[in-house]
Amino acid sequence: MDNARPESFLPGRAAMGHQYPADAKLRSRLYRTKRDFGLRICGVSWAAARFLPSSPEPCLMIPSHFRSEKPAIVMAGSGQTITFGELEDISNQFAHLLRSQGLKRGDTIALCLENHPYFLPICWGALRAGLYFTAISYRLAAAEVLYIVNDCRAQVLITSALLTDTFERFYPDLVEHPACFMLDGEHLNAPSLLDALAAQPKTPIVDESYGQSLLYSSGTTGRPKGVKKPLFQEPFGAETSLFRAAQSRYDFTDETVYLSPAPLYHAAPLGFTMNVLRYGGCVIVMPQFDPETALQLLQDHNVTH
Repeated sequence: MDNARPESFLPGRAAMGHQYPADAKLRSRLYRTKRDFGLRICGVSWAAARFLPSSPEPCLMIPSHFRSEKPAIVMAGSGQTITFGELEDISNQFAHLLRSQGLKRGDTIALCLENHPYFLPICWGALRAGLYFTAISYRLAAAEVLYIVNDCRAQVLITSALLTDTFERFYPDLVEHPACFMLDGEHLNAPSLLDALAAQPKTPIVDESYGQSLLYSSGTTGRPKGVKKPLFQEPFGAETSLFRAAQSRYDFTDETVYLSPAPLYHAAPLGFTMNVLRYGGCVIVMPQFDPETALQLLQDHNVTH
């Protein structure tokens, strides 16, 4: 019998009888499958799995790991598309901009935006700069936005021309005096974000590390309260046990097409869209929900999730 192994396998750990597919994604999925099976046998829940060490197998969860021309974000309605190559470039430029403003790991930015094409790239830039990012509902009154921006101690605030009136109402009372930038226009106190990004390099910053969302409760029983979770300690791009648990439950892959019909400032839509992008899937973002439009998008884009 011919003992030669097929080219699709590598001989790693041959002495231990292991075979791993040569493709990194297949290796990672094989590892996750074995690990999931082992956890179920041992009776370990995925809630407890987040305390286990991260996978030693490579699973680069960064936009540059995927085909640069592959669509990452598609805006329903306008059809505007941001590819993984563009997501990598924009998020790198934003990370450099944050460093140029003096922000370091553990600091906070805030964004008060509609479902904008740059919403998720901004989050990715903060994520790779090791920062907390607080997404704020653009439907809130000026005083409510002001409270959250001050409470989270944001050092950078991103908003859009759509919210100019709201911005003008709360800007004079900002306590931390964050650097403010505006999309789709500019303001005396908020220069154009796109112009600021254009002046930054598209290469990764030298001190990349994982950031984290810092989201607020709705405030129905008092003031909104921020939920500040510890920053991940894994190297940026590594697959954490928490990411792996979500992938195992929802089977996110680079073939996933996720329809996001809800406001991205909410915890669930933001979490799902970021996780889909981590695994190379495509996110279809609706500016606002409409049932007939949603049904058409499901069909037109072969939505899987």
